[in-house]
Parts: sequence; C-alpha cells; structure tokens
Amino acid sequence: MKFLCIHGHFYQPPRENPWLEEIEIQESAFPYRNWNERITQECYAANGLCRFVDPKKKSITIVNNYAKISFNFGPTLLSWMEQKHPEVYQAILEADKEGQRNFSGHGAALGQAYNHVIMPLANKKDKETQVVWGIQDFEHRFKRRPEGMWLPETAVDLETLEILSQNHIPFTILSPHQARSVKAFHENEWKDVSGGRIDPSQPYLCHLPSGRSIVLFFYEGSISHHVAFGGLLKNGEEFARRLAAAPASRPGHPHLTHVATDGETYGHHHPFGDMALAHCLDYIQSEKLGRLTVYGEFLEKFPPTREVRILENTSWSCSHGVERWRANCGCRIGTHPSWSQQWRGKLREGLDWLRDELIPIYETQMLKFTGDPWRVRNDYIHVVLDRSEKNVAEFFQQTFGQSLSASDKINPSTSLRIDSERHPSPPFEGRSWDAVERVKILKLLELQRNALLMQTSCGWFFDEISGIEARQVMLYAARAIQLAREIAEKDMEPEFLQFLKSAPSNVPEFGHGACVYEKLIKPQIITPQRVAVHYALMSLVSQYPPVTRMYSYTIQRTRWIPQEKDHHQVIAGQLRVRSEITTEEEELDLVVFDPGDSRVRVEVGGQSYSLWDVFKNDEENLFHRVFAPNFKTVEFNPNWHFKRLLEEDVLDLSKVSEFIEEIKQGHFELDRTILSFAASQKIQNLMLQFSQNPENLSLLEMINSTVRLFKMLPLHLDLWKSQNIYFWIKNQIYPQMMLLKANREDTTAQSWIRSFDSLGGYLHIRTS
Repeated sequence: MKFLCIHGHFYQPPRENPWLEEIEIQESAFPYRNWNERITQECYAANGLCRFVDPKKKSITIVNNYAKISFNFGPTLLSWMEQKHPEVYQAILEADKEGQRNFSGHGAALGQAYNHVIMPLANKKDKETQVVWGIQDFEHRFKRRPEGMWLPETAVDLETLEILSQNHIPFTILSPHQARSVKAFHENEWKDVSGGRIDPSQPYLCHLPSGRSIVLFFYEGSISHHVAFGGLLKNGEEFARRLAAAPASRPGHPHLTHVATDGETYGHHHPFGDMALAHCLDYIQSEKLGRLTVYGEFLEKFPPTREVRILENTSWSCSHGVERWRANCGCRIGTHPSWSQQWRGKLREGLDWLRDELIPIYETQMLKFTGDPWRVRNDYIHVVLDRSEKNVAEFFQQTFGQSLSASDKINPSTSLRIDSERHPSPPFEGRSWDAVERVKILKLLELQRNALLMQTSCGWFFDEISGIEARQVMLYAARAIQLAREIAEKDMEPEFLQFLKSAPSNVPEFGHGACVYEKLIKPQIITPQRVAVHYALMSLVSQYPPVTRMYSYTIQRTRWIPQEKDHHQVIAGQLRVRSEITTEEEELDLVVFDPGDSRVRVEVGGQSYSLWDVFKNDEENLFHRVFAPNFKTVEFNPNWHFKRLLEEDVLDLSKVSEFIEEIKQGHFELDRTILSFAASQKIQNLMLQFSQNPENLSLLEMINSTVRLFKMLPLHLDLWKSQNIYFWIKNQIYPQMMLLKANREDTTAQSWIRSFDSLGGYLHIRTS
C-alpha cells in the first residue's frame, strides 16, 4: 500500500523590536504593515481556511489543509499569531486535533527548535535550550509532547541528534543529500548513498556515539524540488498523481512517498498554492491514490529495518554544508548578481564573540542566586510564554524558593493589574528590597534570550547586511549589549563594532556593517527616557488615563501640569515608567513645549527630543494629526482622497460613484496597490458589521452596492476574510431565512435571500 505525506515547514523569523516586543512597520511589506501580516494573509490563514473551488473558480466550501498534512510552525511565529490573528492560530491547533483523529492518534504538528538557530553553529548549551524551549512551547500550545522536531534548515550534526534523543524526540526529517551510508539491521556492510541516493520510502535508525539512537526520515528530493521551485503547484491533480506515481523501491513492502518544503510555498511563494494543495489532498482521497499519513503514524506501523549514517554539518538550503550562515559560499537569493556576501563571516564572528563574552557575565551573576544557571535559562520559557504577574511570581517561587519571593508575593490590594481596557488599577505601589534582585535576575535571563535570538538563521540567509533580517539580529545584539552594560557595567559595543567594520556592505551608503549599526540600529535602542518622550508626544493627540500600557511598558502619570507661556502650551510632567519584561521602574521629570505645530519639543534628563523620536508604529497617527491642520493648500491627490473616503465610518456611495466616473474619463491614474487594499478592508469591515446584525436587510443591500461599485474598478480585491464571514452567515442564518420564506412567505426574508445570494456571486462563492 502507498502512504503519502506532505510536510510544510511554516516559519518566519522573530521580527519584534526587542524593547517594545512589537513588530514595527516594515515598508517592504506594503500595503501590509509588516511581513508577518502579509504572509499570514497569503499563506497561513489561506491554508487554515482554504477555498475549495469548482471549475468556474467559485468557492464551494472551506477546508483546513493543516489537518491532512504534516506541519511544523516556528514557536516565535505562533506567539505572534496567537496575539494578532487568533482565528488562524486556533485553526492550526484544531488541525492537530483533527489530525489525531485522521492518523491513528498521531497529531499533524511537529515541534521546532525554538528560534531557528543553525544548530551545528551553536554551542552545546544553546542547542539544549533551543530544543527544550521548542518542546515546552509545543506542549503549551498543542497540549501534548511533540513526536518529532524540525531542525532549522535541516542543519544537523551528531551533537544535535544526541540532544534530540536525550529529550525523548523520536525522529526528525532531513534532506536526502544529508545521508552518507545505509545498511540493513542484519547486514555488516554499509552502502554509500551520498549525493541524494538514499531510498526515501522508509525510516532509518541512526545510532549515536552515546549509545542512544534516533529515527531519521529523508524526504523525496525531486518531487519536493518541483513543488518548491517548479510548476507542480499549478495543478493540484498533477501534484497528486506525481506523488502517487513515485516508484516503489521494494515491491510488496510499505512505501512512503513524502515531500517537504517551506510551508510558505503554499500561497506566498506560489499564489493560490493553498488551493492547489487542497485539491491535491482531495484528489488523493477521492481517487484512492494512496493513504494520507504523518510521520508518527507511519513509524508506529512500520518501524525502521535499516540503519543510516549522516553527513554532519549539512543542511537542505546550502550545497556547501552550513557555509551560507558563516561564509561567502555562493548561495544567495540572486537578485543582485554582483553583490558579495563577505559580510557573513564577520557578522558570524562578531555575534559568536558577543555570545561567548556574555556567558561569564550570566554565569557569575546568576550563580549568586542558583547553583544551576543553565537550568534556570531552560525554565525561563515558562515566563516567556506567560508574563502575567502571577506566573512570574510562581516561576520565582519554584526556581529560587522563599529567599526571593517571600516578601514579593502577589497582594491583590497592591499589585499592578491590567483590566479589560489594558489600564492597570490601582497604580504602582512601593516594592520590597527583593524586587531589586528580581529585576537583576530577569535582566540576566533577558540577556540570554536576546543572545539566542541574535543567532536566528535569517540574519545570514539573504544577500546584504543592511537587509531587514541582518538588521534584526543586530537589534537583538544591541539589546544584549545594553543589558550587559546595566548588569555588569561592561560595554561590549566598541569591540563588537570592530567586527562589523570588517563586514563589507554592498550598498555604498553604508560601506560596512558598523555604519549600518550606527545609522539603523542605534536609533532604535530604547531607554525609559525614550518611552517617556513617546508618551509625552502621543499625549498631544490622545487622552490617556493616569496609568496606561504602551507596548511592553506601563506608564503612571504622577504629575501633569499644563500652563501657558509666551502663547505656547508648556507641560511639566513626572512619569514612572515600568518595563513589563524586567519589572524595572524609573521615575522621570519632563517638560513638553507645544507651540501648536511641528516644532514640539520634549526635554528629559537634559536632552531634547522632537516629533521624530516617536516610535515608528505611531508616526503616521501623530504626524497626520500634527501636520495636517497646518497645510491648508496642498495639491489634490485623488487616490489619497478616495482612500480617506473608504476609511470613513459611513461610506458615501454617491462619492464612490463620482470617483469611478473620474476614472472612466481617464482624468488620473489609479493607484491599484493602495486602493485595492483599502477597498478590501472596507468590504471586510462592512461584513463584520453585518455578522453582528445579519438580519439587517438595508446593511446587506448596502454591502451589495458597495462591492458592485468596487468591481467596476480595475482593483485586485482580497475577499478572503469577507468570504469567511459569508460562509459563517450562510451556515448559521441562511437556513432560518429559508424557513421564514417557506412558512410565512415573508417578503423581507425573500428580499434578504435574493440579496444574500447576489452578494455570494460578487464574492466568488457558489450559491447553488
């Protein structure tokens, strides 16, 4: 019997600003705010609620692709998704449960080493933490232990396999080019299978130097390549037939055909790849081409009968082993053929040096509180997953005992609480002397968390050191350097910059990595003073309560006295700024000079700041409200005017019609990117309103009119979320309306059904 398995490695690097714990706007992801948002829409959400379409490209139903494949998600990506897209996050969790029903109790999800470090290039303690954090994160989300674990870029060495085995991970998946030799259990002679010649249809047992062992699966290379880089996703049936046609290496024996690619292949790298995957899976089952399975199920049914030896320090995305993450090996994206990647080696050297310099600081300082600093780091994942005050207190209680927590226990009458509006109440209270040590311990653990994050593989994967991925790992390095300076009064930045100075940039504006760091990284470093400045600037356009949460900080306004001076508003303020990551607090005096225009100035600690010191995510809101009133005569921009029209709470359809007429007359060029996004958002917002009052016929008719008008424009409308809402209403409300129509000949119900069916047509959904 043929067993078929499709594995997707779904992953994005951690992109959060390490001070704010929030992803800032990334212009290259336009019109989305950042790349996580863009790829979620194009891939992650699309596969969780995938359109199954008829030959006329009309949606018939929604399916969850994840429930029928094997997949792993990067833990840091899931952490972001849980907060920003809970509906997609839940679809992923539900898919694993459904997978257990489909695959003899074996879930569809696998674990992943925590933040995608190239394991052979990490030291042993970091490898251990990556695996432990990956397991704990998986258990926290999927409520079971992972059966297998994905290694970042499938990069492997024996020490990594030892650590997986020590942590009771039964198997991992590798590229066929990572196998060196094989033999049957009963044989003595090893057969050379290097160059990708291993038979991928079965699992292999790999004996390790310690005496332990682990099972290895080697995916089918040719089909995987054609899925990722060829045209196989243009036709779901062809994809299915190609999987089923893979020849059996041992006739009469169980045969597993399995492919592995980046999960982003299905929808991001290949538009509509999610639909091709859905059609492939359906075709396999309807035509009985084979049995869909996952690795855990196949391994239980058919344990290995052969052994394998691996080629160490290899990966699936670098033909030179793991050189892509430490050398100018020639592996590249290829958009700039003349660019060099000489910078990779020096960035690796610099970050390895910094990692090693941080170790004695961490060990020396943490040994004052515990006899096992590295066990404490491994346990810290429980705080990373839940930073609530109660959970942090429990972590200290369990880790350090009474000595650090007795006088710092939760007291409901005095502790900081965040209510449903994310405003703490009551305000800050005095803290015990133990809190000083508590802050230090949390800083030490954050020092190590950032030391791990700065090793994330994407920092080296692309072609230029000034790219957003390389900048991100340098941001984590900057945060680690800042913490080391605060903890040990040791400044590592000058020496780190010497490494970066030897890392040549391909962009003349920068010249080398040190310039990238000075121009792009240092301005993003945040201190309590910067937080206070941001609060002061945003308070000019927003009303805040006495205590409020901003990103990963809580701010208490202890004094805020506005007064007039020389026809300008002057505010004398005092703020207490608390980091919700380290719990450190600082009280700051500031003065705001507001002349009513763009010359706003804030002074804190003898330093002066301007509007340009607001955090990036709030720039548009602040600048629009400060600058716009001062520009009465500006050149009329029809596209911008229409965008603002679409953002109004109540849409004026007559003005929309006027705009369409202007387009028809050819009076100006349409900005399709901006207006496609804005129009899609408007339809989605109207559908959300409709879902809250689905019997509202006038609103339904208004949505019909809106979508009909938008379709008169040459826009690419993203109707994914609107279609989801439509399907939900069709399942929940439509049957009730049909009953009303049948039983009482209700004319309103008849009109509702006609209008709802019409809307389905506009949304590309088959209504009959």
